[in-house]
Amino acid sequence: MQPKVNDEPSRRRSNSADFRPRAASESTLEVGRGISGRLGHRGTTVRWGFIQTPRSDDDRTPRKPPLAQLISASKGGAMRTRLYLALLWTMGGGDERHMVNWPARTFAELLDLKDPHRLGERRVREAFRLFERLELLTINAQPGRPSILRLQREDGSGETYTNPGDESRSVDWIFERLPPEHYFVELPSTFWTQGWHVALDGPALAMLLVLLRITNNGMKKGEFVSPRQRARYRLSDDTWSRGVSQLQAYGIVTVKKKPVGEVWDFKRLRNTFTVERERLDRSPLTDEEESPARAKARPRSRPKPKAKRATRPTTRDTNPTPDASAKAREVYKRLAAASARRRTPR
Repeated sequence: MQPKVNDEPSRRRSNSADFRPRAASESTLEVGRGISGRLGHRGTTVRWGFIQTPRSDDDRTPRKPPLAQLISASKGGAMRTRLYLALLWTMGGGDERHMVNWPARTFAELLDLKDPHRLGERRVREAFRLFERLELLTINAQPGRPSILRLQREDGSGETYTNPGDESRSVDWIFERLPPEHYFVELPSTFWTQGWHVALDGPALAMLLVLLRITNNGMKKGEFVSPRQRARYRLSDDTWSRGVSQLQAYGIVTVKKKPVGEVWDFKRLRNTFTVERERLDRSPLTDEEESPARAKARPRSRPKPKAKRATRPTTRDTNPTPDASAKAREVYKRLAAASARRRTPR
């Protein structure tokens, strides 16, 4: 039985003019770099089943996928989503055990939580217990020592976890097809080492995973999302709009309106999405010129008034204008004297 999660969408709307990039602390970046080096700088693989509902469930009322269950929580949804992605990063690769026994404080420091040694550690432990109820994780307590955490498949099926990358490499693509339950998206190691896991809020993080799924890890450009496809992710309209808006502001996603439809159909302008994966290789606080939305969000300074150009006086002028420059007055005198000489009878 799945625990109930508050799925009431937040009423707060994002405003691009109020966008302020968020930076991870130096200690968090140091922890991320240390873990990445220990893991061989591998990426984070996330099965489609974590992001969307299975195709067989389209015609009935299915449960929400784990991503929607975590992100729609009224409080702490973004932190729980980041934490579970961190578990997939640290335990998803390596050997077949897919387990760690790191203290909760380590994950609190990685996520840049406030007071990681007390309050942050407690929030992490509470999230672990929620993951266990959602059948995403098993916890083996060790008195006096950190608990042993073991991954379960991220689609919430309760099955034993296997690395989808290993499953993909084991398939002979000439004669076989990879089972749909092993399709996945991947976040690069720089997602953690550059601080993107802190910079992106909950809706942006959810939409990054969704758009990576839609664009096949960013390889497809200008993808349109139909209402039927959108319904499979079980995310609110508020999450879509706020998440896409922030991804645009950071330059991770490009949105363009294009006519969509068959030749014989009436074509309407629809939003199409392109994921710029290479943007995740750099810090959220650099390369502002690559993000038009972010540049647009900066306050505009009032333009300086243009300086008035001095006009050349003519012989018809009786007196120079009061605001004429000294050079203009000198030119006027020479022209007036020359005109007077021409008018003097010989």
